Amino acid sequence: MIDIVMFSGGLDSVYLLWDFLIKGKQVHAHHVSIKNPNEPGMTKPQDKAALLVKEKLIEMGFSFKYTESKHEFTFGNSAIFDSDVLCLHASQICKNYTTPVTINFGWIADGLHRP
Repeated sequence: MIDIVMFSGGLDSVYLLWDFLIKGKQVHAHHVSIKNPNEPGMTKPQDKAALLVKEKLIEMGFSFKYTESKHEFTFGNSAIFDSDVLCLHASQICKNYTTPVTINFGWIADGLHRP
């Protein structure tokens, strides 16, 4: 089983990634750099945080697959949510695996991940 963590670099996904790694799960962390004109100040801080967390976890001795992709909205006032973009990218990652996978976004209905 491969646990795919859609990794933004934010608190939810950092906790989820950490939780899976300390439990010894086989993890593929994927960061989507989303450039959204409705949130112009978010891209660079999230990209920087994701890179720093990735580097720190590797420095600590954790082993996991890490990939990145970019998504840029080319129009303003989009009706598409960032979570829709994550689902699109996650569906493409799943195609690379022949074994069962789970896709993890770091939240559930009440905003918390429960192992």
